[in-house]
Amino acid sequence: MNGGCQRFEAEGLERLVRGEALGDHFVQCADCAVATAEYERLTTALRQMPRYQPPANFEAKVWAQIARKERRRRALFAFPAVAVAAAAAITVMVWPRTTATPTLSLQVQDVQTEAVRGTGMPKPGDVLIVRAGMPKAIYAELRVYRDGALVMRCSGGPTCTRTGDVVEAKVPLEAIGHYEAVLFYGKDPLPPLPDGRSIADDLDCAINAGAALITAAPVDVH
Repeated sequence: MNGGCQRFEAEGLERLVRGEALGDHFVQCADCAVATAEYERLTTALRQMPRYQPPANFEAKVWAQIARKERRRRALFAFPAVAVAAAAAITVMVWPRTTATPTLSLQVQDVQTEAVRGTGMPKPGDVLIVRAGMPKAIYAELRVYRDGALVMRCSGGPTCTRTGDVVEAKVPLEAIGHYEAVLFYGKDPLPPLPDGRSIADDLDCAINAGAALITAAPVDVH
């Protein structure tokens, strides 16, 4: 209340919270009577509002996502080049000594409408479209990981298609998870990156061998 009696704000609210009666003043005082009526109207409206019920396993999903992001943070910040990508939250490019310029971009295709859009709010069953510019003057390999585990590798073979210098891979988003695309490249042949390893292992192997990489902003499927 602006002006008038302030006793309801100073004393009346505290009494109501404690479950105590307000007393004669709050009935006889016009200002306090108005304030009391407004308070009762507000509390009644709040009680009548529908209560939000979180989806099943909401808490477990939140903690699982926190754990995934923490694993990614520990993995990325172990490597300075990739830490820049995490801090900037954009595509980062670490250039090898070559005039070729690789690129990496992501889109999502809706499984029902086949419409292609940005990477926001994908769902299980959609398709992640990964396009990588791989000039033939460099050696390159495209990889996609889910929750740190490899789900797709592509260097121009049957898992992807090449049109000129652009390689495109379509990765089904088969499960809920944290999807990350990485393009490893260099002017010399890439070191072997065996299957079954984690994204942290592959980054360590590539960087120690002098290869460069591009990583795009991750895609979270809920």
